[in-house]
Amino acid sequence: MGAPRGTARGLIAIPLLFSFAPALAAPSYSTIALSGRQADETPTGTIFAVPKNLFDGCRPRIDDAGNVIFAATLAGNGLDSTNNRGIWTGGANSLHLLARTEDGTVYYGLDCNPRINGNGYAAFSASLTGPSITSVNDLAIWSAYGTNVYLLARENSPLPGLDPPDVHGPVSGPVVSSSGEFAFGAQVTFSLDNGLWKGTPGYLELIARTDATFVGYNQLAYRVISSPAINSASDAIYTASYPSYTGTWKQSATGTELLWRDHIQLPGMPAGTFSDGYTIPSFSDAGVIAFMGTFHQEGVLFDSGAGIWAGPGGSIQLVAREGAQAPDAPAGANLGKIYYVPVLNKAGDIAFRGLLDGGGFSGADMGLWAGPYAKPKLLLTSGNFALSTSRGDLDFKYFISDPTLNSAGDVAFYAMLEGPGVNTANDHSLWVRTHDGNLMLIARVGDRLDVGGGDLRTIKDFGDYDIGGTDPTLGDSYFNNAGQLVFELSFTDGSTGIFLATIPEPICLSPLILLACYLRRSRRS
Repeated sequence: MGAPRGTARGLIAIPLLFSFAPALAAPSYSTIALSGRQADETPTGTIFAVPKNLFDGCRPRIDDAGNVIFAATLAGNGLDSTNNRGIWTGGANSLHLLARTEDGTVYYGLDCNPRINGNGYAAFSASLTGPSITSVNDLAIWSAYGTNVYLLARENSPLPGLDPPDVHGPVSGPVVSSSGEFAFGAQVTFSLDNGLWKGTPGYLELIARTDATFVGYNQLAYRVISSPAINSASDAIYTASYPSYTGTWKQSATGTELLWRDHIQLPGMPAGTFSDGYTIPSFSDAGVIAFMGTFHQEGVLFDSGAGIWAGPGGSIQLVAREGAQAPDAPAGANLGKIYYVPVLNKAGDIAFRGLLDGGGFSGADMGLWAGPYAKPKLLLTSGNFALSTSRGDLDFKYFISDPTLNSAGDVAFYAMLEGPGVNTANDHSLWVRTHDGNLMLIARVGDRLDVGGGDLRTIKDFGDYDIGGTDPTLGDSYFNNAGQLVFELSFTDGSTGIFLATIPEPICLSPLILLACYLRRSRRS
């Protein structure tokens, strides 16, 4: 259970008689890419760019084997905006150049946010240049595995389910499932309708189109408004709207079903409480969806707010709501404002953050929750102990990013610190809380990091930590099931880099817990 602000001083491993609790060693670090260094598989003298262009507006992803995928810009002789961008995948000292913009050849503009699933299947979009390529056929999306790249779809080329059989261009996605299946959206030429497809290269199927009657409405949807998500069972979900309604559907081998819609009585709420709208849901391999929604109670003035709902289709339930007792919090601690979208792991466990008010909390304090959606645990709050320094103990002030949750139940998050000696030059930090309650600092602004060969650099800032949580059913994860975390840093000397931190397994200090340590390793494998 969580504790009011200022009372919890951390998680201390206390040895029991005749046995010892496992301890954690420090994380290990690898440099994936560093500005100013030779870019892999490019001519000598071609370097990753300086300063922030390495990751400005983009985010790397990681698979379960520790392979990272990222986009970066290049610098060197003969490089300009037509040939200075690429996409790489691999690990430290083993990067492969998947695609590069090269004037007069193939790729002209590359997606800065390529996706990769847990098993190494990747997807990205690009515009093309070269002979016979014009503005009506220059957009395309690709899939990749290892060093092989395959065309998924191209503007003004045939796609299944269309008459005439051509498209205006991919407009959303692509995303990639845990099983290596892809999904994307495209605009249909002439009619200007939108469609969604799923499948593998050469084996695509149309799963939704805006001029079709959607299940549960008996009327035409106005437009498909979301990119699709697809899980390992080949179930795809998407959100579409009609002028008066919005709904979310699931397409599977058994057909299409309506999972959720607005303007309905909300589960877990008093009679007459209706949904006003909701965020595009997260989706898990277990078939669970999760979303934040707003509500109002008819006939009751000022009874409105937001909540989080989750569950499989047909069994969606209330997880938490503004103004009510917060899950796993001290009595009287209500959930304040919810500004943030919940995230899921592949198993359907949930993680989210929100404000706390009452029960010892100020209303400006924040909580971080994770666990089964039916009973999430309050892991940390503002005022909880973070770490000790030479100037004194530091506490968590806010959690400044949506968390990400791997299948072991480990949670990664960015946080702002407060305490003696903390200022704007050292208040941001990146953490992991393991499923067994251990807190581990990964990086902190103002600290020094060895970028390789004893080259210590002072951290100035993190990359785009505030662009939302991650979704493994989209091939979008920066924290994998092996306990590896990929992140971006800028340094005070103007350089930037992408780094991989590996969370160590607990050190087993007694034969009595060897089995527990073995089971932890097995769970992550």
